[in-house]
Amino acid sequence: MKPTVYIVDDEPMAIQYLCTLLEKTNLQAQIVGSASNGVKAIPEIARLHPDFVFVDISMPVMDGLEMSEKVLQNDPMQKIFILTAYKDFEYAQKSIKLGVTDYILKNELSEKMLEDMIRNHMAGLELEKRERHAVMAANLRQFLLSNDTDGNQVLEEHRKTMQRYVFLYLVQKPEIILRHTERQIMHHIDSFEMESTIQEDGIRCRAFVELAANEYCCLLLAEASTGNIKERCRSIAGDIMRRIEADDYQYVCIISEPVIQFLALPSVYERLSQKALCVFSGEKNIYLEEEVIYPRVMEMGSTLAESLSCWYVALESEDADAADAAMKDYLRCLRTQCDIWGYIERIQSLYYFVINKLKEKKLSEEIVDLKNSYQDIGELEQDILRCQTSCFETLRKRSEKNYSRHVLLAQQFIATHYSEDLSVTDVADAVGISEGHLRRCFKKEMDESIINYLTNYRLSLAKKLMQRGKLSIDEIWKQIGFTSGQYFSYVFKKNEGVSPSEYRRENKQK
Repeated sequence: MKPTVYIVDDEPMAIQYLCTLLEKTNLQAQIVGSASNGVKAIPEIARLHPDFVFVDISMPVMDGLEMSEKVLQNDPMQKIFILTAYKDFEYAQKSIKLGVTDYILKNELSEKMLEDMIRNHMAGLELEKRERHAVMAANLRQFLLSNDTDGNQVLEEHRKTMQRYVFLYLVQKPEIILRHTERQIMHHIDSFEMESTIQEDGIRCRAFVELAANEYCCLLLAEASTGNIKERCRSIAGDIMRRIEADDYQYVCIISEPVIQFLALPSVYERLSQKALCVFSGEKNIYLEEEVIYPRVMEMGSTLAESLSCWYVALESEDADAADAAMKDYLRCLRTQCDIWGYIERIQSLYYFVINKLKEKKLSEEIVDLKNSYQDIGELEQDILRCQTSCFETLRKRSEKNYSRHVLLAQQFIATHYSEDLSVTDVADAVGISEGHLRRCFKKEMDESIINYLTNYRLSLAKKLMQRGKLSIDEIWKQIGFTSGQYFSYVFKKNEGVSPSEYRRENKQK
């Protein structure tokens, strides 16, 4: 934590001397402002909220003690250090009664003393700030979600005139879950840390609050004289999103119109949270409120049904080109006519329909090489189209090769029982022929032994599971039918030239 400092002294040389001392310390302190008198300093301190204020006692217009009293009336938690050339016990007594942090003689101030003094207060300062943040966040959260908290308890600033609020609504893009796993990872943003890093001249982050899991708001206060508010707020949103996405999570941010009435914020939140459901498929992640248009579900619903009907027809006739065109049209209709929950529901239905269709066609569901879940809509749709192409390609190859009934039945049995401890006898019994006859058929038609076919089938699944990155290597070899991790590693390295862990590491780097 880098401390922020504000200096009040009517002597420019004194201000410069204190700045020089601070620069020589290891604090990396940031001087956020200075003033030559208390009248000028009070509104700036209220606006900048520095961690520490250094103020001289003897100044024209308003002395340091009177200024400290007014600052502490506005913010009793403000840390103020009184600087003076007077070694007067009465001044020290008055300072303590007012609640200032410390009383320092200028001629005793040194680089080491300054650093030690600030460090002693920094740990307690952060704790105080976090406690204040937690209280304010709880009040604002209740105010926005239920609108049953008095606005006076949330923000003092709302009573000031000519002040504009801008509401940034941030929500993580929902995961489209196709296969449920035990490892659903929740992302958490440190609201206090995020709030403390947002800086922009004329615009102050008054609160960054977690409203619910993966849902946040940032409340910005713009001064009356601040111009070009929308674009400056977009810049702030960009900084926030870059910090979030550095952790490899995808969020959407919608920026509200500036509002003057503080009590209008709950309705602003409700409006933005509804609009966020409509921007899940766009390439952008930051939107101005007016850029978001609600989907026209009822008006264009027939198009959605028609595109799906065309796809069913192409699927039944095994027309790959027509199915590709129909699926692209259907996905486009989903993006333009559904909110995120409607999109997820239809994609999940589509996934389970395809899995059942593969069973009808006696094909392994592993052909549908999709991840367990997606946040990126573009990636999901590309994978859907790729898998569809793969399905038609498999059907084409099967019809061209014209395998015997026994070999096809053996392939289907392996595709549905690969996770079990299979032997050639098990497969032969399922097909209804002798083990020797099955071995000869497989070798003649597949140009490889049935044992090699089973091993290669399992290894191809292992590589797909490692590429998805959701399961550990121990979980993978157990899931695909190997009897021990040691044997799995031996077979994998023999076939692939690298160990399973090396393969996973190389794939992750790629």
